[in-house]
Amino acid sequence: MKKGGQKIILHFISGIKSGGVEQFLSNYSLYMIKNGFTVYIIYQHEAHPKSLARLEQAGCICIRVANKRKHPFKNIVDSIKIIKKIQPDIVECHQDLANFFPLIAARISGSKIRIVHIHSSNTDVKVPKLVLALMKMLIVKNATNRVACSATAGKFVYGNLSFKIVPNAINTNEFRFDKQVREQLRATLKLENKFVIGHVGRLTRAKNHVRLFQIFQKIREKNLNAELVLIGGGELEKNLIALAQEMQLSEHIAFLGEKNNVEDYYSLMDMMIMPSLYEGGPITAIEGQANGLPMVLSTEVDPSVNILKTTKLYPLRSTDQQWAQEVENLNKIFNNRYESNMVMENTNFNIEYGKKNLYQYYQSLLD
Repeated sequence: MKKGGQKIILHFISGIKSGGVEQFLSNYSLYMIKNGFTVYIIYQHEAHPKSLARLEQAGCICIRVANKRKHPFKNIVDSIKIIKKIQPDIVECHQDLANFFPLIAARISGSKIRIVHIHSSNTDVKVPKLVLALMKMLIVKNATNRVACSATAGKFVYGNLSFKIVPNAINTNEFRFDKQVREQLRATLKLENKFVIGHVGRLTRAKNHVRLFQIFQKIREKNLNAELVLIGGGELEKNLIALAQEMQLSEHIAFLGEKNNVEDYYSLMDMMIMPSLYEGGPITAIEGQANGLPMVLSTEVDPSVNILKTTKLYPLRSTDQQWAQEVENLNKIFNNRYESNMVMENTNFNIEYGKKNLYQYYQSLLD
């Protein structure tokens, strides 16, 4: 039950996994809590233990409700009960096209401020265009305020309607290049004197690892020192391990899984490749650039993350050979990774700017 003077924000997310939404909430919530907010996170699926612990360590109160796919009615009922009990000042929903579920629950519960927050610029959900349009309409009709992580993500759901962009900001200092860590990890993983290509992200269809492997294969045709390191877990892990074997790349692709110290692994890498099928504003691209890591991203990634001169957006329609050549060209550019961190400190992707801007936005809604 809400106490006098207390400001409460309640976030709805699909599940606590190890993706960008969880990182966003971890990065921003600590500041909100220190400045007078109580932060609740309502989730559905069984939580990823490390991600759950990280959110709770930041001070978030996490509550699980029924799965909306298996029990849609119970999901809404559970959500209504929680909202009425907690009486939040703000309800913010981070479920992309499924946002209409918690938004309807919040509207029924009488919540005055209902923020819809879009984090992706497309979807893997196979639904008819009419149903897709209905989902977007329900989102817009039941939200009082519209937010997105990037222009591309916002336009995907809101079309020509106005919305606020809240970048996926990070603590840039945490991702500063560290030569000593680089040498230690390379020795541990037996990658000394190798050209290490990296990818950080969940092993899902949107990240397009199949294309990444094909591009990597072309890179190795010219550079036998090239190795590929993957950070992250996901539902496609077994399939991708099998594909690496089929392509005879198993000895040169390291599946390292999820890491609590992912910032160290950016220092390990020489290059990052992200041939994503779609992205909103990927936090990994920001983290990598804060480390000064050169990267080639697909043009399906929101262009707002193209910040450094060593970051290139490249079209998916280009051949694997052309991607490999772009990697080779980029690798020849002189790059001071320490200076890159300083550049990133002075952007909107620095959490020091982002957290204050988001706090002021919440305050403006409450005034």
